[in-house]
Amino acid sequence: MGSNNLIFLENLEWFDETGKELVHRLPEEGSGEIKYGAQLTLRESQAGVFYYKGKAVGAFGPGRHTLKTANIPLLTKLASLPWGMQSPLRAEVYIVNLKVFTNLKWGTRDPVAFKDSELGLIRLRAFGVFNLQVVQPVLFNRCCSSTAWWGPRAFTRRRK
Repeated sequence: MGSNNLIFLENLEWFDETGKELVHRLPEEGSGEIKYGAQLTLRESQAGVFYYKGKAVGAFGPGRHTLKTANIPLLTKLASLPWGMQSPLRAEVYIVNLKVFTNLKWGTRDPVAFKDSELGLIRLRAFGVFNLQVVQPVLFNRCCSSTAWWGPRAFTRRRK
């Protein structure tokens, strides 16, 4: 899906090669001009949240889906002349990974000072392991990714 594509429809899909990404945005940068009739292909462990004109307008499960926007190939480019040849009808898709992310570690980086009446000042540490799975992709996307200040790339599983 490039900005040079004036005529051809897009086939939008994403495969997580790392197995660590919770959410992936298409297009990866900027705001998209997804054309009328573009095909969205989702795998068994994925859900897609379609944003059009700044609002979540649809959630899709596994399979092939046809996206409907007012961006008609070639015609939209002619009509978008007042906007510098960029369509004001912006659209993007957030693909949410629905698999279970296991053995995610958490803990305090440094000890936390705690004052106890019997023991005095003690230094506490905490750590553990948790599992994570997105169950409601639209709600997760609205609260935790999409246009949140940390961006969609913040929800990537990192191992040290």
